[in-house]
Amino acid sequence: MDALLEQCRTRFADTLAAALAECGLRLPAVQEVIRREAASAFRELAGLHSKEEYQRLRSVTASRISLVHPEDMDLTVALINLSHALGDACERELPRLHLLFMRLLGQDSSVLDQLPVGPDAVCVALRGVCDSGEIAPELRLELPDLVRPYLSVLLRELYSGLTETLQAAGVEPVSLLRSGQEAGGSGYQPLQERVPLASGDGKGYGGPGSESLNIGRTLDGPLGQLQERLLRNRQSGAAASAPTLDPALLAAIMERVFIWLTERQQAAADAAPGSLAELQALLPAASNATLDAINLSFDVLCADARLCPPVRASLARLRLPVAKAALIEGEVLGQADGVVSRFLEALLRLGYALAPDAAAADPLCSAIDAAVLRIQREFERDPAVFAREAALLGEHEAALLARQAEACAAFQPALQQEAQREHSRNRAARAVRALCAGDLPRPVRVFLERLWVRVLAAIHQHGGGEKSPAWLRALRTANQLVESVQPRSDTASRDALLAGLPGLLAELRAGLDAIGTPEALRERAFQSFASLHALAMQGRESGPSLGDDILKATPPRLEAASQLPGLQWVRLAPETDSPPPEWIAQLAADHWLDLCLPGEAGSLRLRICACEGSPRMYLACTLDATRCLVIPQRWLQQAEARAQALPAGALFEQAAETALRAGAGYH
Repeated sequence: MDALLEQCRTRFADTLAAALAECGLRLPAVQEVIRREAASAFRELAGLHSKEEYQRLRSVTASRISLVHPEDMDLTVALINLSHALGDACERELPRLHLLFMRLLGQDSSVLDQLPVGPDAVCVALRGVCDSGEIAPELRLELPDLVRPYLSVLLRELYSGLTETLQAAGVEPVSLLRSGQEAGGSGYQPLQERVPLASGDGKGYGGPGSESLNIGRTLDGPLGQLQERLLRNRQSGAAASAPTLDPALLAAIMERVFIWLTERQQAAADAAPGSLAELQALLPAASNATLDAINLSFDVLCADARLCPPVRASLARLRLPVAKAALIEGEVLGQADGVVSRFLEALLRLGYALAPDAAAADPLCSAIDAAVLRIQREFERDPAVFAREAALLGEHEAALLARQAEACAAFQPALQQEAQREHSRNRAARAVRALCAGDLPRPVRVFLERLWVRVLAAIHQHGGGEKSPAWLRALRTANQLVESVQPRSDTASRDALLAGLPGLLAELRAGLDAIGTPEALRERAFQSFASLHALAMQGRESGPSLGDDILKATPPRLEAASQLPGLQWVRLAPETDSPPPEWIAQLAADHWLDLCLPGEAGSLRLRICACEGSPRMYLACTLDATRCLVIPQRWLQQAEARAQALPAGALFEQAAETALRAGAGYH
């Protein structure tokens, strides 16, 4: 038997290593880690003799993966999803192999996740690879999806092969009848029976084992996933023999719940809202999971410092009406166009547009508060009140957007002009980076990055681009400057340098004069060049630094557009340039930003009304359309901007996703 187990362990490790190799992870260190982790997972599971031992190992978590690494929920959820997907892909091969391993390991009882070569063991081994430091950090979250198609094929082959090997060695599968009636059950269920299906009435009020999962209709988004996780957590701790409530009794209980919720909801219109904890003992697990998911999502929103206190208070009072609506109709929050979802989205869009310090007296805060108050007082069973209030908030939003569009319309030509200017600056900065790629004396590098880049940008914008004679001539001049400060070791090269310097300095002077460079700045740079050229004539490489008091980096500044009253620009030094992070690259019209402007205290909320060019230039304005600004993408990347994109689209679902990541309420 030991030889058979060793053969199974080796083939399991080989299969996982082959799957990673198919993904391109062929480095010896990665291959060594996956083999080691696969062997460790196999040995740990093979050493358990009953499902009780396995359940003690897992504690009360829904997945062994969650127990081992609860702090990294993003990767945990991805691995859980992978485990489920592999179980589905290998549904035909797993049951018999599971029963064979029970016989091989002498197990009295076992669950499918306990299989030493099963999907759960695969994911534990993959987690070990992710945490080993042998793969790139950005690949950790991608690995489950990357390896899934290869594992789906390779594991089926492995499981079929192991089944044949064990049977050929005379291993008999454990009898389902014996393990189900005499030894406590194998714990195996066909995949289609692992999650209870919705009952025919669609209300979700059946007892354990027959109750409807509201999540069955909301699994498309994070809220549904959160609800599913909570339900599984509840069911994992529930007794398998819990009685099924009589449907008539359950209907009567639910009727009392709705009456109680209505009373509490109306009372909360004049006082602080209470808790739903009293309902926990009355409702079935699926309904409690629905309420838990809603509460956790509201917890995230009510703790979000990006929302002003009055809006957070309004959201807290919405818990009861939304919870009641979800109990009445399980899919009410699973429909993007549903009336409750529309109202929540309208409220949250306006809420994130408000400044985080907005007062309750703000007209928009007052409109939100009044809408929530009417829902609290009027909502009983008919969700039409949500539709009416969503429409009213939509009218407020439409009026604000129309005012912003009107304010920004006159500035579109200016945005396009600034976008062209920024594009020229970007091309000039790229050219200068190429010139400065080598080890240059600091005076030459600073001159090129802070002065000559402006010359190139002006030529690109006004002189015909990168193929124009003026652009090519300016590049040649810059290259000649770089060459001129290299040490000369023979008489011929020294003579050539002396002969070429007057022409080089004349070209540099002409370029700087064309952009209006102050004479003192130009001459100070030329003095440093003279020192460098003297050193080059002596065959020496080092030289003095360029005076920082002359060529300091230009600080960011806010500048009014003199010809366009009401418009401001954010101006930056031309040399600041780097690839934008993903969240900035994805910004588009109608997105909202929270950022700090140069020279101003505090942050500002701005809506992007239009964007142009590459790198991007954004035309944005405040909620009340009293300020319009043209902002370069580069400013959003600078630390002092403290810029962040505000949530956009499916805002309540995003709150659920945050709760899902945090793992709140799972353990």
